[in-house]
Amino acid sequence: MRKIYIPVRTETDENGIITPLEVQAYENEWFEIKNPVNQGMKYYSADVGGKAVRYYCIVDFVEPREVHLYNEDKKWFVLMENYINWFAH
Repeated sequence: MRKIYIPVRTETDENGIITPLEVQAYENEWFEIKNPVNQGMKYYSADVGGKAVRYYCIVDFVEPREVHLYNEDKKWFVLMENYINWFAH
């Protein structure tokens, strides 16, 4: 597994809660994130190293897809195999 760092537009509320709103992918297009859920856990993987907060989201690509986004020290990433599958038809 490999991390793919991607741009994510976010919103932070008055309590410091971060909500991802859009993700940039494929030829610099922005895609809306629907129903992001902070799964409230730190994700750790020996395969890719490091700890991150995992968010379960639906991203509205050509068709909606389930996506796990990871926030690692204010940097956002997805896992390589998931990123490749975003655009499979």
